[in-house]
Parts: sequence; C-alpha cells; structure tokens
Amino acid sequence: MRALVLSGGGAKGAYEIGVWKALRKLNIKFDIVTGTSIGAINGAFVVQNKYYRAKRIWLSKDINKYFGEDFVKLNNNKKALKIYSKNIINRKGIDTEGFTKFLKSNINTDKLYNSNIKYGIITYDLKNFRPKYITKENTDEKDIIDYIVASGSAYPALDIKKVKDKPFVDGGYFDNLPINFAIDLGADEIIAVDLQAIGLKRETKDKNIKITLIKPSADLGSFLVFDKDINRRNFNLGYNDTMKVFNKLDGNNYTFKKNDLDKNYEKYKEDFNYIVKRMININSKRILNELNNIPIYKRILNNTSNDKISMNKSLELLGEIFELPVDKIYDIKLFNHMIKVKFANNNDKNLINISNIKKLKVNKVINRQQLVKTIYKYLTSPIEYYKEISEISMIFPKEFMATLYLYTIY
Repeated sequence: MRALVLSGGGAKGAYEIGVWKALRKLNIKFDIVTGTSIGAINGAFVVQNKYYRAKRIWLSKDINKYFGEDFVKLNNNKKALKIYSKNIINRKGIDTEGFTKFLKSNINTDKLYNSNIKYGIITYDLKNFRPKYITKENTDEKDIIDYIVASGSAYPALDIKKVKDKPFVDGGYFDNLPINFAIDLGADEIIAVDLQAIGLKRETKDKNIKITLIKPSADLGSFLVFDKDINRRNFNLGYNDTMKVFNKLDGNNYTFKKNDLDKNYEKYKEDFNYIVKRMININSKRILNELNNIPIYKRILNNTSNDKISMNKSLELLGEIFELPVDKIYDIKLFNHMIKVKFANNNDKNLINISNIKKLKVNKVINRQQLVKTIYKYLTSPIEYYKEISEISMIFPKEFMATLYLYTIY
C-alpha cells in the first residue's frame, strides 16, 4: 500500500499542493494519506480528490482571509513575528473560529469518509501530554474537522483548540512528519513531503519501508506569512522538486528541462576543463600546496573531480548570484543567455580591491555580482593580475569556479 505523508509547515503548505500537481501528472495514486498541521488540511483535500479547489485557495490573492480575519494581519514576516511574540507573552494565540469555518465550508466529511483512501492525522493532547492519532475509523464524522483544526493549532501563533472539552495543539509538537503513522496504517511504500518547518520528527521505525522524500530545494519563507506571490513560488517549487525526484526534470536548486544539463556539459566540457586546469595549475609550490588544502581544487589537481558536477554547481551558483528566479523551469540556453545579460547589465564599474578583501572580517558581506565582475576582469588580463588570480581563487573558490564557467560560455 502506498502512502502520501504531508508534514506541517503553516504558510509553506502551497508547496505540498505543487507536489500533488506533479504526482497527478505522474499518475501516482495513494491508499493512505497521513498529515500533521497544514499537512492534515492538505491531506483532507487529497482524500476528497479536490485538487483544483486546494490550488485555487492557496493561489488566491486573499489567501489569508480564508483562514479568518485575524490571519489578514499575517501579511509580512515583521508583523507576524510581532504577533507571535505578543501571543507568547499573553499565552493566547489567534482565535481558530474563522479557521474552523473555512474547513467546514471546504471539507465534505461525507466524501472524506466515503473515500477508499485511509486518512490519518496527529494532534497533541495537552491534558494528558500525549499524541492523539485520528483516523476515520476511530473518530466520529462530526468531530473530524475539529481534530483537523487541532492538528493545525500551532500554539502560540494560534490558540489552543478544544475538542470535547479537551485542549489540543499542533501535532508538530510530537511528530511533524508522520511516517510511522502511515506504516501503522499499513503502508509499505511512502512518498513523504517534508516542508522542513519547526516541529519534531520521529525516527522511522521500519527501515525496510521504501521512502521517497521530497523536500524544498529553496527556502520557502516564514511559516507564519500567507502571501499570494510566495505561495505561487512555493507551489511551483513543489512541482519542480517532485519532477526532479522522479527524474523528469534536472537540476538541484534550479530546474532544467530533462537532459539539458547533459547537452550543456557536452558542449562546453573541453573548454571548461581546459580553462579550470589552466587557471589553477600555477607554477608556485607554495600556492599549489595551499590550493591542495581546498577540497574543490584538490579534486581537480588530483584528477578526482567530476567535471560535470563542478560545471553544474558553477552555473547554478551564477543563477543565485545574479538572482534568477528559482521556481522556473529553464531551457539551459536561455539560462546561459540570462546570466550573460545580467552580467553585462551590471553597471557597477568599481572592482573589489584584493587587499581590502584580505582585511574584511567574517561578518562583512561581499557584493557577489561585483566579485564575479572583479574575477572576470582578472581572468581577461591574466598576466597583469597573476597574483590576484591566485589569491582570490583561494579566498572565494566557489565564486571563482562560477566565474570560470561564465568565462567559458562568453
């Protein structure tokens, strides 16, 4: 039996709907769904097969209003943290009444209970200090929505939820990724979505279970802030990351069409490999010894480096430095072109002085676009900047390799 396990993570939950979009495209179905907190809510939509409804809610411009008027206040991280801190002091979170009304209007309990998919969620019993495992079999239909609210009551951000006069809070206080619950319900194959949010996670008790883990390749933002633009980005990331896990797309932090990175490597591998080895194979025993202490260069100098991995890491780092959106699916030719355009349009004419770099303290922030521009200038005038090239390659090895890739494709 295959299970989908959805973690808690509050406002990060749009990512899980993006994962669901990919799983639908891959025609992957489930016998069991377990979830905690926002995962319990998204899981209820999965069990009802209400994908388009869930997507419409998460990508709505008024997403925070769906959860009650008080959630409107959670529209940026500064405000959200202020409310969160105030709630800790007052020992009372945002009222969940609006949250409950939202779920009652969007979860058809008849459809939920009549589904062939097993459904399990976790909340935490504050009276007895133990988790409460909720399933369709052990819970009356009239109480299920209250328990879903309880599973998502991320105290102190949200208030404690009372069900049958007992106080409950977010299931993440016990297990934010309920894989073991899915196993208890009969799963022998699991696809788990970990939003990597605050909450405890239990060690998997059966190591023989096949688990496919899907987790964000980029930061999803605050679990408190409900924002339509962030949700759209996270939805896209969920889709992209899932398709990469199932080998339908390529890339790590960025996403590329299938086989594009292989084609790019075949096109540039000889030039890239030549440039890398020429630039670090310096005729100085002292410098070579120092370079050998830096893992990325040691592998190159000892011919144990994987050129393809080095190239792909370098091009993705350039994407990060020049702030290309991480939620897009790129054609590698377009990606390379965008990098070159961003580099060419950088109007900062000042180069970083290598002597100033040496004096910088660890807590100082370097403008990495300016750094790439400086390294590129050194590379195009290697004789004049021979000393600078060797020194900056040791201080910024990753940025140096990324600039070598830029130098290769220009």
